[in-house]
Amino acid sequence: MSAVAVQSDGVAKLQQARTAALAKIEEARNRRAKRLKEAKGEANLEIEAFKSQQEAHYNSLELQVCTSFVTDFAQVNSQYGPHEEICNKMTIEQLDLLQRSFQSNKNKALQLLLSKVLDVKPVVHVNFGFKSPGSQ
Repeated sequence: MSAVAVQSDGVAKLQQARTAALAKIEEARNRRAKRLKEAKGEANLEIEAFKSQQEAHYNSLELQVCTSFVTDFAQVNSQYGPHEEICNKMTIEQLDLLQRSFQSNKNKALQLLLSKVLDVKPVVHVNFGFKSPGSQ
């Protein structure tokens, strides 16, 4: 064999090796992408399961808190209706209580605030030192 034939044979082998390596890399990328899609799907399923579990837990806690103020649930159902309506009515009652408290205390709070703002007694801070312009 001549040197040119050996050299072209070596180049052909390098091309084949390069093509095979690129094919392996592409295959690995495809496998990785497939695994990522599967992992995302599994994660979404787990998230949805956790979300529904937490939602159910929240709803049960909401019902428990809203009905804990009342001793007879049948009386509450006949008077108010489902637990959402109970919570809404209790919220309105609490807001009314806060509004009445605000109305009764707003003048006192305003007087206190004005007295603190208007009765200022200026005092030089202890860390502030007077230095004459010539001293260093």
